[in-house]
Amino acid sequence: MARSIQAIQDSFAHLPGKDRTKAIRKQAAELWEKHHKLVPFMRDGYEVEKKSFITTNGRQDECINYISMVEGALEQQKNQVVEPTVEPTVEATKDLHFDNIPGFKFTQVVIKIDGSLYWQGTHESGLQTQKHKELDHAKKAAEYYLKNKLKNWNPVVEPTVEPNIEPVVEPTVEPVVETLAQPTVETEYSDSEAERMAIAKKLYFATADKDDLTGLREYQLNLCKTQKYFLPEFAILVARTRVIIEDYANAKSPEGKAHPGSIQKIRVEIMRYLAGIIKPENDKFPPVNDRTLEDTFNDFDTAVRGAFSDIGAAKYKLNKARSEAAEEDVRAIKVLPYISWAIDTVNNLPQSAAKWKEVAIAVMLLTGRRQSEVMSSGIFTYVDDAHVIFEGQLKRHVAEVVAPEKIPVLGKAAQGVVNAIAWLEKFNKRTLPESRTVEAIQKAAKVSHDRCSRYIAETMATLCGLCQITNGKEWVVTEGSKQVNKFKGHLNRQIYAQVCSGLFNDVNESKKRAYISRILLENRDAALSYDRDIEIQDINALGKLCGSFRDE
Repeated sequence: MARSIQAIQDSFAHLPGKDRTKAIRKQAAELWEKHHKLVPFMRDGYEVEKKSFITTNGRQDECINYISMVEGALEQQKNQVVEPTVEPTVEATKDLHFDNIPGFKFTQVVIKIDGSLYWQGTHESGLQTQKHKELDHAKKAAEYYLKNKLKNWNPVVEPTVEPNIEPVVEPTVEPVVETLAQPTVETEYSDSEAERMAIAKKLYFATADKDDLTGLREYQLNLCKTQKYFLPEFAILVARTRVIIEDYANAKSPEGKAHPGSIQKIRVEIMRYLAGIIKPENDKFPPVNDRTLEDTFNDFDTAVRGAFSDIGAAKYKLNKARSEAAEEDVRAIKVLPYISWAIDTVNNLPQSAAKWKEVAIAVMLLTGRRQSEVMSSGIFTYVDDAHVIFEGQLKRHVAEVVAPEKIPVLGKAAQGVVNAIAWLEKFNKRTLPESRTVEAIQKAAKVSHDRCSRYIAETMATLCGLCQITNGKEWVVTEGSKQVNKFKGHLNRQIYAQVCSGLFNDVNESKKRAYISRILLENRDAALSYDRDIEIQDINALGKLCGSFRDE
């Protein structure tokens, strides 16, 4: 017997928060796997096509509703009484010509009060078609569905035996926005990227008639028609955008409430995707009062940013609290022995592969690159004793490869770094991507991370003695019941950034920040966070070893 929504909720009530969410998602995913042709799983008007999406991103309420819908549909199917085919209730059915759609069995037409027509029917495969408004569109939709959605479809002669009416479960489906000349997106996106691109498309292509929302495209068309500077729909779109993005971010969070930083990050990514949609569309609209579609988008981006101002304030407050807590735990250190060790390591590479962890750490320190950039994605090309060209930046949320950048090498050990990379490849310690696409680079980096992280961490712990702490703190601390060594791989990037900043040849802080941002391939805010855990005390001594740096 089909359960009520409350009964389904009660069946999971004994589980703690995260376990409850996981269990609900699992049951919904298992039902989807068996019955998605009977009852599709919908999200924002789109049909979910992967079980993994439900297990990782399913919202509790929608998963419970889906479980209820499937149980109801199965109960209805079980109790369905076979009845003869119902003749169409309106004379207009003779003009539908459904008989020219092979295998399609027309069952009924219903006239709504507003005069619009809905149809429903079945295909001989047993797959139910959905109801569809407007008969001329319905015929096209049925033809498209049968030709493109059914696997191994071949035209067949319609049998004369009338089929039994299958139980129809009508899911709640938001109309799909009809788009004219949508830009082609060639990049293959991950699930999260595809979801955020779908939101960006909705914000642009949505129409008031089909989506109860005026997107930027329709808004610009309305400006062209009215020749006005502003229409009320703009404010409505901004407010709805806040709701859409925040709801999506919360749904992605296992706790059901996203961190303000995560919400802001998602907003920025969706706005970036939207900007990519807008750019090729700009010339399709004549300027209105000397303002283009891009001008409208820029106003929209600014307004949306303002709509999230409270989220930004919350993010700032949390980050400030975290920074203040971190400042109390900052370790003042001397790094000259550590950098000297790294220079000696790359300039005198061992004969066997046993010391590959030390070689990798030395390159990480001297170049400021991340572990997976050294062990997988990075390409290092010699320029001079103090510089290499680096290509293969990770942790940038963009759909294209980051351009190569000339970066300094500490201790004028550029040739040693290039040799060390070749050495790691010689002993098969690097996991190289199959191609230089974003997807291939990220895939290889993930494999490398899983392969190397534990060994790099263990080796880092043995090297902490090379960095003397001068403010009375310790590298090894007690956290709960465990002893934790705070000398970890990410500190290499912090040391590199602080040394380059301290040895920069211009006292102008703005130029210095721009330089650090460029060589780290980070935005300025991220680049400024590299003094959170440590504070180098022997910069002057390092000047003799490394020289000075300038922005070239």
